[in-house]
Amino acid sequence: KLLFDTINQMKQELNTTFYVVQESWSNMNMEQAKQYMSKDLYESYKGKLEWMEIGNKRNVLKRIRLINLKPVSIHDDENDDKDLVWFYINGSMVDYIIDTMANKSIDGNRFFSKPFIEFWKFTRKGDKWVLSQILQSNESDEINFQ
Repeated sequence: KLLFDTINQMKQELNTTFYVVQESWSNMNMEQAKQYMSKDLYESYKGKLEWMEIGNKRNVLKRIRLINLKPVSIHDDENDDKDLVWFYINGSMVDYIIDTMANKSIDGNRFFSKPFIEFWKFTRKGDKWVLSQILQSNESDEINFQ
């Protein structure tokens, strides 16, 4: 069952997941992050990266920092496979897109870290928690706060 010590353990796992997912995205290879993600999210991100590659684009992420994370919604179901936790994520990073053919920046800022807020949803997969959805701060109305 979902208890407060479980949340603290999840925070440690989320910290690892956060950095692995961001670095995998920036490296344009989600394979390293696969074990931390639901199958659907992994396939979705892998597909997005394939489209970026076809378009000769790469999203470069640098100086990635996780500043704060806290649970904002918890659903503890009788069926553990339906348990979920939404975390508020506050971070910062340098975030820009390059044209891989011309090797030049086409969007974002190469020099300055930019703060961001996201909401990350974790669901149970067997005996571990996996990232199953990421929402931007302006999409938080999709979260069923409980």
